[in-house]
Amino acid sequence: MAAITNFAYKGRGRIWVGDSATGELRELGNTSSAEMSFTVEEQELKDYRTCAGGNYASSIDISDGALALTLHDLSPDNFALAFYGSTTAIAEASATEEVHTVPTTTDRMIKTDATIKTGGTITVTSATGGGGTVYTGGGDDYTVHAGGIEYHLGGTGSLAGSETVYVNFTKRAVTQVESLMSASVTKYLQIDGLNCAQSGAPVVVRVWAFKPSPTDAFQLISEEFASFTLNGKLAADTSKGSSVSQYFQADVATTDA
Repeated sequence: MAAITNFAYKGRGRIWVGDSATGELRELGNTSSAEMSFTVEEQELKDYRTCAGGNYASSIDISDGALALTLHDLSPDNFALAFYGSTTAIAEASATEEVHTVPTTTDRMIKTDATIKTGGTITVTSATGGGGTVYTGGGDDYTVHAGGIEYHLGGTGSLAGSETVYVNFTKRAVTQVESLMSASVTKYLQIDGLNCAQSGAPVVVRVWAFKPSPTDAFQLISEEFASFTLNGKLAADTSKGSSVSQYFQADVATTDA
């Protein structure tokens, strides 16, 4: 193996997160930026002994360390991490005769108690057990949306405002995210970096204690691919001994493959 002498850097790679360095990790997905920054406090003492002045002494301290990640995968777990949330897996199931009251104004939606599986069979009837009038979907008596049913008055079934109808459909399997459900968390982060300027030479960075803040903005509707920034502080892992950093560690390849 030859020694690497040129350390020009252009980074790519995968970022993993977990509760600790010894447990299992999951990948954050496509991440376009991972930027570490520090706040530096500097104090200077002037030399008052001569008219020329100058600097008699100085002190430089790092008061704060931060890491900002730009993520492009809105997975349920990433959503929960970004908004201090929790996740619950909800299995596919049947919704039997969910009761809706038809709005008195046409083209108004009633939300369903679960996300509708739009590819399945959906029936809306005026009586239980599939009896009475069977209303026609597809934009006639009603239109199915992912979160509910939009009712149209004056269609072939002559839906009446304030009428009670009974809806049968299949609930789509989803992972439900409840936002702002927890306080600040501390995570272990591992960046399996690739130096593309050096034929993908590995640079592995381990952040022992990362405390993310809630994401301040996310584009739910946009012309562009959405991204969101996960900002967090580097906290000290006091379980580390005096011979290693309590904040982060980097392994930089010095020989080629």
